[in-house]
Amino acid sequence: MSKGKGWHGDKKRHSQASKKGWNKRWKVSIKSLLASATGGKSGLSSIQTGQSPDYYRPTSKLIGVDKIDEFKKGLVKEGFEKTGRYDYTKISKRKGSPTGYELGVLNSKDRMFYDHIIVDRKGKIPDKQGILRLIDEGSGSDRGRRNLYVDLFQNAERVYAQDEKGNWRWYIHPNKSDIEHIDTKYSEYAKTINKLKGNKQFKGQKGIVLMARNPEEEKSMRKRIDNAFTKKEQKEMGIVFVSVEPTKTGVAGSYYPNSYPQQIKINPKYETNADVLIHELTHHHRSVGKGREGALKETRVYYGKDADLEESITEAEAITREKPFDKSAGYYSYLDKNPTERNRAQFEDRNILTGYETSTATKRFGELAKTKEDKIEISERNRAKLSKKNVRGKRAINRVEKYYPESNISKVKIQGKAEAIDTFHEYQNPKGKGKIKIQQYNPEAKRVKPPKIEGLRKKDLYEWKDGKKVKVR
Repeated sequence: MSKGKGWHGDKKRHSQASKKGWNKRWKVSIKSLLASATGGKSGLSSIQTGQSPDYYRPTSKLIGVDKIDEFKKGLVKEGFEKTGRYDYTKISKRKGSPTGYELGVLNSKDRMFYDHIIVDRKGKIPDKQGILRLIDEGSGSDRGRRNLYVDLFQNAERVYAQDEKGNWRWYIHPNKSDIEHIDTKYSEYAKTINKLKGNKQFKGQKGIVLMARNPEEEKSMRKRIDNAFTKKEQKEMGIVFVSVEPTKTGVAGSYYPNSYPQQIKINPKYETNADVLIHELTHHHRSVGKGREGALKETRVYYGKDADLEESITEAEAITREKPFDKSAGYYSYLDKNPTERNRAQFEDRNILTGYETSTATKRFGELAKTKEDKIEISERNRAKLSKKNVRGKRAINRVEKYYPESNISKVKIQGKAEAIDTFHEYQNPKGKGKIKIQQYNPEAKRVKPPKIEGLRKKDLYEWKDGKKVKVR
């Protein structure tokens, strides 16, 4: 990281890289040169699917031994400069790059051409992109996956400055060298990891990389995570990058489950809102956590009209976990109710999902619902109790599975008028032990016929409708 900024500096809004964003001259000329030098294919494929919105992996292409001299001459004509004994480099504008620029490199000794190296206009590898590159363990090693913590805490013989010529070598292979302020054991990131390892409360969060806007904000976010997830669940999350910065279209938060590394963005407007952070991390744990089976426990990929299933279940689990309970944002706004009823619906769900449903608070809400049209009031004592009582771990997962059908959020229609659950069937395996669960994709939200199962009695087949488990007749 740049000196003086520390770990919390980069707050810029970036857009996801895309092939359409390439500088036109780069796209045509360099691709044609590569096509000639590599036997007909350029090697400059479009950005791989699943990319993080602020980072993408570098690509490489081996140049034919009989083509290398001709290729070098072509690059020089395109503006590449000799920056080392064997190196030819050029910084080019790139609309799809998080910084607006990228570096192209030819190492003529190894006959390798590298592309998609993110730098700024002066050739410096920025803090955020450097960290994202470092924690992408699935790329950058000649021998399989890298070990993030080995790279971070075992200093290499060669250490590059972030703006040094040749820093691209680190970007290609982070395990073969180090870069100042990012992956040396004296970097802010390494100091953060050491603090987490030595902190009994937060030691399970070393894989959760937080780029907050200041240390106080980071500590507050980590406390919210610890309140909502057990130490075991925190470890199960693995490596996930969480940043506080403006989000695309202004949404409160966003999650990128198929990117490398997996990434969460929190809008600064919601940085103090417990619901947004916990909602997005719940998405993540539903995707990677252990012991999750079935649509109500694990995440699935839904498109179009079926997307409300994942969102409404995630919201139910998030409000079960939150401590304190914060409902200034969330999917309850999609309920077809007036503000007073929506407010009551949130607290009703919090009550039943956390096991607080027998309290006087629930009765109090029922009374007020009949007598108050514009505002629901609750005693400060009961509000405080309800805010502090949450559930974590397997108990939270199991309570959501059990009580979600009764919840108000199960009726939410986020993507249209499709039911939250209308294509999910469940039955006892007629040929053995255990329950069988089937999710049938239905983008048009039309009636889905029950599956035909050999040996299955119709009365033993169940379907989820409007958030309720009912027998198929």
